[in-house]
Amino acid sequence: MFRFAALRHRLVTLLRAGKAQDDLDDEMRLHLSLRRQKLESQGLTAEVAQSAAARRFGSALRFREASVDEWGWRWLEQFAQDVRFGARTLIKAPGLTLTIVLTLALASGATTAIFSIVNGVLLRPLPFPIQTGSCRSVDGPGERIEASPIR
Repeated sequence: MFRFAALRHRLVTLLRAGKAQDDLDDEMRLHLSLRRQKLESQGLTAEVAQSAAARRFGSALRFREASVDEWGWRWLEQFAQDVRFGARTLIKAPGLTLTIVLTLALASGATTAIFSIVNGVLLRPLPFPIQTGSCRSVDGPGERIEASPIR
């Protein structure tokens, strides 16, 4: 049951990434605010308390990245970023795009043609009733012709 709940949480986080980031930012602000209030109650000024709370809390970016890692979808986000970058690059260079597409098409066609030949010649069984070998003819001094399977 725990795994189902964790998977459900990850899916909701993936589908509502903006809301999850906003919630995380709100929670980090709350922690900073609570720490600042605690330091102010100990007698520090507002500026010093804010600075000390921020130092004690650490890097907000590091916590944000650690949270995204825990949500478990960083690989999918990075893949989507790579696809978008690749699409932008291909749109900016139409000559390169045409060259890549033509190269892939030719390579695919050549591979298909070679496989068809190899399949027809080597892989499929021969269309003869006796498939143990082919026939040979021996032409010797007596003009004798022999037709028997080769063994």
